[in-house]
Amino acid sequence: MLPENTDVLITKLENLEEYINDLDEYREIDSEKIVKDKLIFRYLTRTLYLAVDTMLDIGCCIISSERQENPGDNSQIIKILTEDNIVKKNEDNYIKLAEFRDSIGYDSKDIDPEILLMIIKENLSDLKAIFRWYKEYID
Repeated sequence: MLPENTDVLITKLENLEEYINDLDEYREIDSEKIVKDKLIFRYLTRTLYLAVDTMLDIGCCIISSERQENPGDNSQIIKILTEDNIVKKNEDNYIKLAEFRDSIGYDSKDIDPEILLMIIKENLSDLKAIFRWYKEYID
C-alpha cells in the first residue's frame, strides 16, 4: 500500500537523489581541501545531513502508511524497514548513518573532516541502494 500523499513522497525521493548526486560530485575530494575550505566542509556536512534526514523521512512515511504506527527513533525506522524487506541489507550501516546524522544536528564544528570524507566515500553506495529500494517500493 502506498502512502496517501504519493506526490510528497516522490518529491522527497527526488530530493534524496539530488543530495546523493551532490555528494557523489565530491567523492574524490581530499581531506586537506575539506579542512582548508570551510564552505566545502559545511556544504558536505549539510548535504549529508539532508540526505540521511530525507532517507529517514521517506522511511517513516512508508512505515506510517503500512503499519499505522510511528517508529520510536531513527534506528527503529531502519529496523522496521529491514523487517518489511524494504531495506535489503547493510542494516547496521544505515543505523550508523542515522546516528551520525543526529551528531551533525548538534554541532557540525565537532565533525572530524576525515570521518565526513570516509562516510561520503564508503556509505554513498548505501544511500544509492536505499534510494533504489524506495523507488522500487513506490513504483
